Amino acid sequence: MKLSKSGRLTGSVSALALRSAALSAVALGLAAPVMAQEAKTTEDVTEVVVTGQRAQVKTAQKLKRDAESVVDSITATDIGALPDRSVSEALQRVAGVTLQRTDAARDPARLSGEGGAIFVRGLSYVTTLLNGREVFSAKNGRSIGFEDVSADLMAGVDVYKSTVAEQIEGALGGTVNLRTRLPFDSKNRIIAFTADRNYGDLRDQAFVSGGITYSDRWDTPIGEVGLLLNASVSNVGTRSNAFTTDRFDQVAGVGTTSTADDRFAPKAAGYRTIDWEQKREAVAAAVQWRPLDTLEFTLQYLNTKATPKSLEHSTGYSDNLLSPNSSYTYDSQGQFTGGVFNNTIHRNVTRSGVDNKETSDISLGAKWRVSDKLTLNAEYQKVKSTSKVISFTVGTELMDQVDVKLDLYGSKTPVFTTYNACYRDCTPTIPTVANVNDPTRYLYNFAMDHLEDNDAEQSAYRVDALYEFDSDWLRSLKGGIRVADKTATTRENGYNWGAVSQDAAWNGNNVTKDPPISGMIDYYNFANFFRGDAQAPAGGVFPSVQLADYYGSRDKIATAAADLGWGWVPFNGNYDAVEPGRADNPTSGTITQNEKTSAVYGVLRFGNDTIMQGFDGNVGVRVIKTELSNGTGLRGNPGALANVTAANINPNSSAALRQEVLDAIAITAVGGTVKGIQIENEYTDVLPSLNLRLKATDQVQLRLSLSKAIVRPSFGQMQPYTTLGVSATLVQALGPNGQPIPAPTQADPTATLQYVSAIEYNGSGGNPNLQPMEANAYDFSAEWYFAPTGSLTLAVFRKDLKNYFFGSTENESYTIGGKTKAYSVFRTRNGDKGTIDGLELAYSQFYDFLPGPLSGLGLQANYTIVNSSGGKNTAVNISEPEQRSGAQADLPLEGLSEKSYNVAFIYEKYGISARLAYNWRSEYLMTTSAANIKAPVWSEDYGQWDGSILYSVTPKLKLGLQVTNLGREKTYLKVGNPDRLARYAWFDTDRRVAITLRGQF
Repeated sequence: MKLSKSGRLTGSVSALALRSAALSAVALGLAAPVMAQEAKTTEDVTEVVVTGQRAQVKTAQKLKRDAESVVDSITATDIGALPDRSVSEALQRVAGVTLQRTDAARDPARLSGEGGAIFVRGLSYVTTLLNGREVFSAKNGRSIGFEDVSADLMAGVDVYKSTVAEQIEGALGGTVNLRTRLPFDSKNRIIAFTADRNYGDLRDQAFVSGGITYSDRWDTPIGEVGLLLNASVSNVGTRSNAFTTDRFDQVAGVGTTSTADDRFAPKAAGYRTIDWEQKREAVAAAVQWRPLDTLEFTLQYLNTKATPKSLEHSTGYSDNLLSPNSSYTYDSQGQFTGGVFNNTIHRNVTRSGVDNKETSDISLGAKWRVSDKLTLNAEYQKVKSTSKVISFTVGTELMDQVDVKLDLYGSKTPVFTTYNACYRDCTPTIPTVANVNDPTRYLYNFAMDHLEDNDAEQSAYRVDALYEFDSDWLRSLKGGIRVADKTATTRENGYNWGAVSQDAAWNGNNVTKDPPISGMIDYYNFANFFRGDAQAPAGGVFPSVQLADYYGSRDKIATAAADLGWGWVPFNGNYDAVEPGRADNPTSGTITQNEKTSAVYGVLRFGNDTIMQGFDGNVGVRVIKTELSNGTGLRGNPGALANVTAANINPNSSAALRQEVLDAIAITAVGGTVKGIQIENEYTDVLPSLNLRLKATDQVQLRLSLSKAIVRPSFGQMQPYTTLGVSATLVQALGPNGQPIPAPTQADPTATLQYVSAIEYNGSGGNPNLQPMEANAYDFSAEWYFAPTGSLTLAVFRKDLKNYFFGSTENESYTIGGKTKAYSVFRTRNGDKGTIDGLELAYSQFYDFLPGPLSGLGLQANYTIVNSSGGKNTAVNISEPEQRSGAQADLPLEGLSEKSYNVAFIYEKYGISARLAYNWRSEYLMTTSAANIKAPVWSEDYGQWDGSILYSVTPKLKLGLQVTNLGREKTYLKVGNPDRLARYAWFDTDRRVAITLRGQF
């Protein structure tokens, strides 16, 4: 194949080649590259116009082929023409990239509306850049969520899998660079628009989005000037339905953990519907000025605002599920499959949440070609980001205990049957359907708020110089510096739960008689649940949507709860008074942290065109000094020892134990919080890199890359706090005849005396002295480019990792009340080693040599295998015992699927641009300890078809249809350790259909 003078791709084939190529297309096209080579030998020529997806493939292939490191790219040749609805969904098509489809791995019960986090080569440590510069959100201060970025603004997305010394550090898996457009990218004026109507078939609601772009350039008396303006408004909404259980625990009185007749059942079960929607507004602007042919200035600005909102209705059944029950059935592993839960608590919950996120990025760059050998570059960047979260949950509870029949596997989904509503004074003998719609049988159960007010900002400067050589081997030398100053402030409370009515005594007011919130209820019935594929679960009386409006109802609920004397009290907004590192939120309280980085880098580029078809590469080093100021250290002293006084000292115990108890009592009497000194940390990293490329033929090239990379710990992991505790082990005190010694109290006249048999000193806290996690990376790839839109590539990689972020306990000495003790303190620390290795195989081709309409066919496919050994998972919440034990367990790395693949069937001809794509990843560990259920959770194998078709109505106007989740695939999760897994969650979500209109003039 070749390019004709008109700029069009041309090629020719023989009849034999046509027959062979047709067969190869059916067999994933693996033999088709040979046919493409044979096409050069004949005289018949078929012209192929390079537009649409063909142009995207061609541009991405050229970027990969010409890159000086291992890169995969996605390009948008048309404005707003990324091949998927979101950036994250587009990235999952790249070899080695996998997509997490939940909002947060630790909260797997809630699916993401627009994709989620990505993993590159099995690792979540991915850095996001915007036009080669660092960008982040206030939530974590390290990277920006792809849901915060408008796909309409993107000119392309690059995934760097190996590094060059001039790239910003901070990624172990890979670096994702989001590229926006510049006015000098186009020779002529561009006025473009996009519009779409996006419909979710489960939500049964449509959302409208649109964008407009203007770009032009002019010759003026002061030089050439270019201007680009882009505005985008994106609206999207989804619904997800879910059946879930809790973790599976041993049924009381049945077996032991070491016998074969163990029986396990869920602690709780329920179902939910979540309606999620997001409005995202983005504005981008760029000005370029070239006063001289050798001097150019670029000013870029991006502002993106995203407001994701969710409304959740859920019903849960708890209590008594683990009691012995003859109705329970089990599988061969002893896992519950069905039965009747007797006398359960029925709760209905309404939860609303909103996150107001905004990120702005402004940069000014200058490029001056001083001479034909020397070029200078300078750049300044300012990033600001804010995130304000309001999450509010309110629940009602049925006053009557109910029986629930659950069949986990009797249908496509679990089947719940609720009956036998047992009123306070009745014991029904005839099964009847529970009256879950009677508001007089409900009381308001609880309220819970969670608020965040986070912000982060950074100023960064970069200056470098490029010197080009006249040499057979040396091409250029580039050196520079980059200085960045980032400040991040986290303000969060915990999950502030409190009772609203006196449900424990069964004498609270029902929801119709509980002023001032009387009657603030909705009847919710889970309509069209799982599209009718599941038996519609019982609905009932829920807190109304208005009651779940935090600022509109918090004072009313607090008034209703006040008569309890200990009921729910809304958060007062004083984040400074919130205890840091709470068990329900590891990033609670107020903490301001500052990070300064100073980097010096140098890259020597070399090459020789006489070695085979050419040999080139680069060698460089990046040296970074990091200075951290993590705020004032806080220490929470141990609280009072419950039920321990001097009376609990055994007079017959050792003198050392008697003194230990007295010391513990004295220590816990001090209490309070102690402020320490400003916590600072400093370290320097040296990151060498080497990238080599050998052009074996004019179509085949080999690459070898060696590099070292780091990822810094999150700001949350480095919070400077320590919470200490003292605990006592009590045993029954016995009299001379072996009888318990009475110790009556007013609260319990039958109480007996307890003696202290042991004292333990413990604690947990953040670690402001954490060092970066490191990886030595080795990459080898073979790339065959047999056509401008045809390639076959193989990449083999290995990463040797060390200094994992993992939780461990060490003894630390503290003096409190004049008593110095060694406390066993659990923190996130550096340690352990591990390895990740694998391979990526990718194939892409348009079958231009096929006759007539068939010449528009194309195929893209890739397959990835990733293996890991050693290493540790991170305990996200070190204050939660299950998180600590889960992170220390012998489990795979979170987020790592051993296998994944993509297949995309493409058609591009006669103004039609169509794609049918399938994405699949194998089972993986989502989290070592999920929120609430506090056990490991696994995502089962998942694959999904997506499709699109676009028709050029005119050369400047295109009308299209995009479908996401074409086959209405369901998501399934498992819970437990590898030797005893049970499916615990079933999810259904929308098939999204979008009608799109694009114009470019």
